[in-house]
Amino acid sequence: MKKQMHFTILVPAIYMALVTPSMHAGIFSRILQTLSSEESSVSVEWSMSEQESKAVALFRLLNESSIVQPSTHSSSILEESTQTDTLPHSHLQESEKLDTAYNQTQCQYPTLTSWLDKLATTVPNLEVDVYAKKDPTKDCISLDEMTSLLKASFTMLQHHYQTAAWTGETPQQDSLFFKENYPEDAVHNNMVFAEKFVVEPSSEIITYGDMHGDALSLRAFLRDLKDKGYLGDDFKLTRENIFAIMLGDYTDRGNYGLECLYTILRLQLANPYNVITLRGNHEEAGIASSYGFYTELIQKFGNKEHTHNLFKNICRIFDFMPAESFVGCKESPTADTQAKTNYLLFSHAGIETQVDSCHHALLDSKSSRACTIIRELPDNDSYYTVESMWTDYDPALGSSSYYAEGRGPVRGQEDTQELFKKHSTTTSLIQGNIRGHQHGSLTGDNINGDMMRLIHDTAEKTPRHKGVAKIWIKKDSPNFNTDSLPGGIVVTMGVGIDNKHFNADKRLAQHAYCILKTAAAYKDWKLNIHKLTTIWPNQQNN
Repeated sequence: MKKQMHFTILVPAIYMALVTPSMHAGIFSRILQTLSSEESSVSVEWSMSEQESKAVALFRLLNESSIVQPSTHSSSILEESTQTDTLPHSHLQESEKLDTAYNQTQCQYPTLTSWLDKLATTVPNLEVDVYAKKDPTKDCISLDEMTSLLKASFTMLQHHYQTAAWTGETPQQDSLFFKENYPEDAVHNNMVFAEKFVVEPSSEIITYGDMHGDALSLRAFLRDLKDKGYLGDDFKLTRENIFAIMLGDYTDRGNYGLECLYTILRLQLANPYNVITLRGNHEEAGIASSYGFYTELIQKFGNKEHTHNLFKNICRIFDFMPAESFVGCKESPTADTQAKTNYLLFSHAGIETQVDSCHHALLDSKSSRACTIIRELPDNDSYYTVESMWTDYDPALGSSSYYAEGRGPVRGQEDTQELFKKHSTTTSLIQGNIRGHQHGSLTGDNINGDMMRLIHDTAEKTPRHKGVAKIWIKKDSPNFNTDSLPGGIVVTMGVGIDNKHFNADKRLAQHAYCILKTAAAYKDWKLNIHKLTTIWPNQQNN
């Protein structure tokens, strides 16, 4: 018998607003103004001068039964399902098992081609008029389609992490992390976790940076993968030694966050163990409701009960996104040395600094794939303390680091490379960090401006000036103009260019993705940068 349950997510942004009201007051005004609009049945009275009153009001709104009870359009995110005892060895086996939860042949877009064609007809081309106001399309993804996909994704992710190998503390089967719906008195599932997986030499890891609702660049990326033989028309990667890691920030600041989320969930459902969706600072209910995504859902589905339920169900999926993913490959042992495993850290922003013992246990674990809890945030804490989601790197900074108000830690070269060593062990070596997160104006006189000029500068035709910045490589280094990855490197991926912050400047047309190829010896690892030249048709040769 199918069971429907009521659930609630109370976001940490409530507490963020109390601590840093200048940064987070927007979430309250946006949600409360929306829910108090003529289309909403909810009436709210609150005082702009009382931060605590706003927090209490939002708490009550998110717990109102009139908002969170499942409707005929959006039922609970997970119906009763059976669990298998062991993980399948093949991602193809798991994908076939999950077809019963999400029937790809009967869904709204049964093939990758059908989905890309739909995006081509609904997402405006940037060359028409980058300054034109673009309203989000309302007929791209139906509410029933997205709800079904979320249910199937939750089933797959719940199963994946219930049966995964955990180092350190293991989440209990009846813990909040695995619950289908949150109890009414639960504040949030505030567990932040990392994972690692060890691959064979010659494996290829496709990496894509921040999307921020840019479905145009995402479409160009998927089309390029399909044309190059990495991705099939069934959304599946074409070989088992191909992986894809998405670096977070899928929504906000652009008009097509829903389409971006839909795409990555389709990819992950077709490749449960080969597609990793990392958690960025925007994969959190407080940020997502304040920086555009919540408003986007209202525009597409109306200010209705099922829209609020959809938002909460999406936020539940965010909880299953790891904050860090370590990708490793073992070296060939020699007669006089112990076999080592080299790792690159993939994260949205940076590396956690206070969890070296957790990282040691994770990286040295015998399982080729494992997870560990790196943070359990107090009820009054926020995701702003999670460094893997909130860290900037200063390309010009040497030994010191500092904290930037409203942004988080800013790290220089020596401090960062020392952290890589501290979190490594004698047999597990962290060689660098591939990440996104750090974006801004080309003309900004700050660290983000410096990073953007490295990502987008076309004065020097080197691999790092094609939408990706490889920092802390000297120009006279033999690695400067190659695809190699010297130890201690930080690679910053560019952000999608079709969003409200970046699409007014065509100098930001350098968008790209990377394919990392592993090898038994780290010196032979390669990072190939693939520039997407089909986004701005008039500037393909720039």
